[in-house]
Amino acid sequence: DDDVMRRTIFAVAVAALLALAGSAFVAAFLPFIGTIAVARLLVPLLALAYLLYFRILADVGPANLLLVTLMIPPSALLLGAVFLGQPLGRDECLGLLAILAGLAAIDGRAWRALAHLLRRPRYGDWYGGRGPS
Repeated sequence: DDDVMRRTIFAVAVAALLALAGSAFVAAFLPFIGTIAVARLLVPLLALAYLLYFRILADVGPANLLLVTLMIPPSALLLGAVFLGQPLGRDECLGLLAILAGLAAIDGRAWRALAHLLRRPRYGDWYGGRGPS
């Protein structure tokens, strides 16, 4: 388990450095010192993010981790609307509703609550579990 974590951190760090060093955009617009500074910030934070990701995966499982992934688009839409003044149109609202429906379907708590509310009482429920005497 510890060896897998070390390999993952190393692979992510190498991939981040290769992506940063190979990017023509970054090379054209940032001086070399700036590239080093960005890499020094990027690599430890990316490694920490992967450590947290795999820890959460081990603790709560893949289905609940997927719930967090599904929250990225709504968060981006709402942050864009609040801080950048981007308008939320009909399509964005429909997309948010679709994501909420997906969250409800994966989580299952909403469906269980709805099933509990819609359940018809049985005969024994009216008499505390006993039939009529």
